[in-house]
Amino acid sequence: MATGNRDPQVELYISIKGERQLALRIPAERCSSFSLYPLKWLRFLGGTIAGSEGELVDRDGHALVYESAPDPLAGQYYFEPAGRVSLIDVRALDGRTVDDSSSATSTTSTRADFCDDINERDGNTCVFSGGSLPGCSAYHIIPRSKQDLYIERMCIARGNSADPIRSINDLRNGLLLWDTLQRFLGGGFVGLLATPNFAMDPTDIPSLAGVPQPSTTSPRLTLQWFTDPDPVYSRLAPHNLDARQPPTRETWPPAYIHNFYYACGVMSHWGVKDFMDKTAEETQSFYYSGQQREGPRPRGRRREGGRKLRGHKIDREKMSRAMDVLLALSSMRAPKDPITGEYEVPAKVDERVEDWLASTRSA
Repeated sequence: MATGNRDPQVELYISIKGERQLALRIPAERCSSFSLYPLKWLRFLGGTIAGSEGELVDRDGHALVYESAPDPLAGQYYFEPAGRVSLIDVRALDGRTVDDSSSATSTTSTRADFCDDINERDGNTCVFSGGSLPGCSAYHIIPRSKQDLYIERMCIARGNSADPIRSINDLRNGLLLWDTLQRFLGGGFVGLLATPNFAMDPTDIPSLAGVPQPSTTSPRLTLQWFTDPDPVYSRLAPHNLDARQPPTRETWPPAYIHNFYYACGVMSHWGVKDFMDKTAEETQSFYYSGQQREGPRPRGRRREGGRKLRGHKIDREKMSRAMDVLLALSSMRAPKDPITGEYEVPAKVDERVEDWLASTRSA
């Protein structure tokens, strides 16, 4: 969570029970990197955190023009929910493990079935990098440790109440991702933004250079960094990289699953402590009552400059495989030397990966 005000800040307030509560402080200069229309992005965050559609207004309650951001952008913005509020779980990132054998498994889908089916649906390659097995594996978007009752309640309150996801091992809660990207997602360093949603169209999200512009109706799943990555990672998984999606979407994760977890990452990175603590207390019973274990305590206040990889033990064998994938992908994506025409492969990629992770853990 952001701690300082050294840079101009955007402050997002959310109206809850008639009270405007300060939820987020985000560096103003970052907002335009997430959407061509920053006010649309702020509206999306407000609605996803509140679990309700609504409008972004100024201090006096006047409607804002979303396609025209003020200059400078820094200042206070207020999200007014249009319906019943169902607050996000600010502890959703906590409790993720590499192989949580202690968590309850679904009676309708086993862990092995989940992995096999995800591999088959996503073509045995990471949906972002294109890297193949064994450097990638099936990933639960909502952590497996949260259990079946958690995801069912979340879906009923915030997604499809008529046909909720009832198993944590449902294919609609999974993606095939390379292992290092999984670590960044689980740690809240990156998020996956699904469009269209109630506030943004696919064309509102910046596209990478050389990528055809999307249509307003073609769904996108876009990787976005909440922190500044090492250059190796920004080359392999650049900000605003879109996922490869299957031709049929019956078993593809719905937008509300991705955006719930995306907003959890934003809250973990830029959330205001008082709001986080109050929200954790208010939502404890809804998300965690009746579970085999009490819900995790909310994370402490993060020091500015990045979050720690708390709760993530480094699996050396998996990390070694990920290093191999990183090196291979670096070669695939490396730039050409303008004189020789040969591809430049970054030197000592594996050492840079280890150094970056070490510096992040010690931050």
